[in-house]
Amino acid sequence: MSTTSKYICNACGYSAEVWNEPDKAPIATVDTRHCLGCKSLVEVPIEFHGGGLIGDSDVVPSFLNRCPECNSSNVQPWNVRDGCPKCGEVMTQEAQV
Repeated sequence: MSTTSKYICNACGYSAEVWNEPDKAPIATVDTRHCLGCKSLVEVPIEFHGGGLIGDSDVVPSFLNRCPECNSSNVQPWNVRDGCPKCGEVMTQEAQV
């Protein structure tokens, strides 16, 4: 299981806890994405592993690459260098405790 970090925008106050790397869960790999629909950082299933839930291996589940908050398919990979999804300013990692 991957670890997470919390990032904060000092300009607008937006904060989010994100995966440090993609998390390979038994059913799907989940990774941080910038949702252009709701302008948030969200954890999105990006690759389906099956886990026996769907019998046909060619079926692509409807939840892949969709925002869990607003259901938008307009999501893109996010890197801290991309800045805040709300205002575009620099985000800084909160100190680990």
